[in-house]
Amino acid sequence: MADSRHRIRLTAWPALALLAATTAAGCQSPPATGEKPTAPATAGTASEVSREGCPATRPSGRHVGLTAPPEGVSWEMFNGVAVPVSSVLGPMRTTGDIARCYAHSPAGALLAALQIGVRIPLATRWKAVVEEQAYGDGLDGYVRARTERDAERDRLSSSEPGELLQPAGFRFESYSDRRAVVSLAYRQPGGTLIQAATETVQWHGGSDGDWRYELSRSPGLYRRLGNLKGYTLWEARR
Repeated sequence: MADSRHRIRLTAWPALALLAATTAAGCQSPPATGEKPTAPATAGTASEVSREGCPATRPSGRHVGLTAPPEGVSWEMFNGVAVPVSSVLGPMRTTGDIARCYAHSPAGALLAALQIGVRIPLATRWKAVVEEQAYGDGLDGYVRARTERDAERDRLSSSEPGELLQPAGFRFESYSDRRAVVSLAYRQPGGTLIQAATETVQWHGGSDGDWRYELSRSPGLYRRLGNLKGYTLWEARR
């Protein structure tokens, strides 16, 4: 279990607070085992991947988010947390820890927010994920704080299967083809603990662009929920 200093630092960013809520998951750098690419992986570094661009996708033109689960989505495990995948919505390209290229639509934004938000704290090559898929005025501070934390730790902590919070539901706060704000709820497996935080993704680039995850200098706090009232239920089926 992480010490109090690590826990306090982790709560500064929603992407980490999510997984630190019940365990020390955010303090570890576990190997990316059990990952199944949704498309043939392309060899290369993060910088090489970023130069490729994504398959062309048209903006949806919608001005509201989803109120029902997106269709055609299945779930895969990424280092202990279920993440959504779709051959239509994305990610279209997965290279190591980086899963990218999402549809320019509310459903694509939703998948991007959850996928990237889970991969930032759990990826072995988290710096590559941040460099490729994040933006915001808190990005540099996040990298500095996490690099310092990683340097301070004496040994890797481990988590038992089922310890990590799992996706439970979503609620769109706003949507445009440029920016999506969505509240994501997570449930403790086998328990009643539900936490939610508002997360933002922004479209970067043109037709071959992609959604990026915001790391803000003043992130919103996680809220404990008694139930999922007001949220669309969305979780991996057991």
